[in-house]
Order: sequence, then structure tokens, then C-alpha cells
Amino acid sequence: MSDLISVIMPVRNVNNYIKNAILSILQQTYKNFELIIIEGDSTDGTKDSLKLIKEKRIKTYTQDNKSFVAKLNFGFIIRVLQSWLLGC
Repeated sequence: MSDLISVIMPVRNVNNYIKNAILSILQQTYKNFELIIIEGDSTDGTKDSLKLIKEKRIKTYTQDNKSFVAKLNFGFIIRVLQSWLLGC
């Protein structure tokens, strides 16, 4: 089996674009991936849109009052912990 690839996507106020961004990732030819989305401080419905996702490869987290880089680091930490704890 191919190696698992993690795509980390920090988002804020991207409700008009999030669906297309997610579909673009899901349509890639490489299928062994997970998409880690870290949302925070959105006021445009992004959080509500993310709650509708039912794809097992997509994991969403909320980090309010955090910068883009802090959200990116959080996603990286999530992936490292998964790898360490689950061996994947």
C-alpha cells in the first residue's frame, strides 16, 4: 500500500471557497491521504459547512484565537501524534 499523505489546511472565513478546495483535494489521483482542516474564528458559516462533511479521510478541528501558523502547527502536531500513537 502507498504511504499515507497528510494535507493540512488552516482556514478562516472561506465559506465561499471551502467546498471547491475540498473537492479539488478529493479528486486527486493519489487516494491514500487524510485532510486535516483547522478552522478558527470564522464568521461567514465556514464552521457550519465543515460540520456537514461525512468523508472519513477528512478530520476537522477548531482553534479559535490562533494565527495561521499556529493552526498549521496544530495540524502538524495532530499528524505526528497519530503517527506515534497509531503507527500510521
